Parts: sequence; C-alpha cells; structure tokens
Amino acid sequence: MYAVPSLRHLEMFQLLMRTHNLTTTARLMGVSQPAVSLALKEVENQTGFRLFNRNSRRIEPTTEAIALQPEIERLFGEIGSLTRKISDLRNPGGGSINVASVLSLTAAVLPRAAAGFHRDHPHVHVGLYIHRYVDVIAQVREGTADMGFIYSAGGEYAEAQHTMMAEKLIETQLVCIFRASDPLAEKRRITLKDLEGRGLIVVSSQTVPGLLLRRRLVERRGSVDVLDINNAFTAVNLAREGLGVGLADPLLLSAYCGAGMVGRPFDPPVALTMTMLTSRGDNRCKAAAGFVHHVKAAAVEEVKKLTDLGINAQICS
Repeated sequence: MYAVPSLRHLEMFQLLMRTHNLTTTARLMGVSQPAVSLALKEVENQTGFRLFNRNSRRIEPTTEAIALQPEIERLFGEIGSLTRKISDLRNPGGGSINVASVLSLTAAVLPRAAAGFHRDHPHVHVGLYIHRYVDVIAQVREGTADMGFIYSAGGEYAEAQHTMMAEKLIETQLVCIFRASDPLAEKRRITLKDLEGRGLIVVSSQTVPGLLLRRRLVERRGSVDVLDINNAFTAVNLAREGLGVGLADPLLLSAYCGAGMVGRPFDPPVALTMTMLTSRGDNRCKAAAGFVHHVKAAAVEEVKKLTDLGINAQICS
C-alpha cells in the first residue's frame, strides 16, 4: 500500500535532487551512504515509482522526481513559514530571521544592515548564510531563508516567479581592481586593449559576474591571460599581491578586503544588479521587514561611496 514519505525522507529527496550523489547526501545528513540508499528504496516503495536512475558515479532524477520537486519545495516553504510564525507568537519581541546571500554581497551592504538591525532589534537572532547564487534562489523558494540577495543576470529565477518576488536594489557595474601604484590608476576606464599582456583574475562562470564577464571576453577577446578563481575576495587578494588585475564586484572596494586597492570601470560595461528575493506569500515577519529597511538604507550609503569613487551606481526605483 502506498504512503506519503516522512519529512526526513523528503529532506533526503531534496538533497539528492541537488547533489545527484548518494555519498554527498549522506554526509550532509550526517548518516551513512547505505542508510541513504535504504531510505531511497523506502521512498520509492511508498510512492510506487522509481525516483532516480543510478550509474557508477551519479544518480539522475526520473521524470516523476522532477514532477514532484515543486510540490515538495512548496511544502518545505509552508513548514518554514509555520515555524517562523510559531516563533513570532512565542516571543513577540524576539524571534529569528534567516538571510541567504552570495559571497560578495556580504562584504559591505549586508554587514552594515545587520549591525543597524541589531541595534534596533537586539533580541532577534539573525542568521546570515553564504551560498552560491543558485542555492540562494533555492533557499528562498523552499522557505528555508526569509530573504535572499544575489546579483541578477535577468532570468535565473524565472522558473520560480510564482513563488518568489524579486526587487532590484542597486545597479552598478564590474570593475577592474589593482594596486594604487599600478599605471592603470591614471585611467578613468579600463578596456581589454589596456589589459593586453596583463594577467586577468576572473571569477568563476558559476557566479553571475563571472558569467557576464565571460560573455564580454568571448565577444572581444584580446591577448589576455586569465586566472580563474571561485570567489571575488580571492580576486582582490591576488591583485594586491601583484598577480594581475582583478575583475570583480565594486562593493568589495569599500569593504576591509578592498582597503588600499583601486577600482576602475571595465569597458565595455558589465552591468550588475543587486537583487533581493522574498517569498510571494504574505509571510514576512515584522523582524524580516525591519531587516529589509536596514538593507535599503545601507544600499543608499554604498551607492554614494561608489559614486564618489567614480563608479556608476544607482538605487533602483
């Protein structure tokens, strides 16, 4: 007789949909790989159909698993909303909010917002968690995070627009980052021609800035040596050591990691849009709304700093 899987089994299913790997899922759940394999068999027996096809290294979801995933995500979103509501009712002056963000946005805007929020709401716990941007989207969509902050390429969350709202906060552009003593500091804008013969430190194409930059490089590639990295902080640190010119998020310039470094706009421009993602349901607690207020205030400060540095930036209306 068929049955509805338990929440623990559904959590396992969600992890398998992300990792496509039994061993990785077992590690994340804190259990053994055979335990995950056994649980998966139980779920398939309960549902009455196969959920994953196995091969030597990966497992791939079946059409049935793909069809189930949106419903399971909505279920976890509703559970997250219920959990937060219970917390708010139990402790009206306290509670907690969870914020998911890509790495570079934790450099300037979000720390300042968290500090201001803590002064106004000292009894509310704030969890600020760093994820890849695709996982930030998933965290908000599933209700695990109250809000998420990403750089938008304009459509990577389109498939979840029925469950999420996207609000643009800051529009700016990618910058070249180098030491103040570099001759490039004399220029107002940096082109690929200026970078010929220079090392270029580029973030991974798995990030939105890296993806957009690579589109430009494909269009107008010069004789530039590219060093690939997987986060923008590393780009700044490598540039500080003289290993090349970093192309990264301009918000890093006003953070501690950017102290003493110079940034100039890259030409042709690579637009970056800081975007806030929230659930479409009217489930935002008062504490979360207060945090958003501080994020927007911090965004205004950051735009002013970037403008003073000669970098195009504006608050989105």
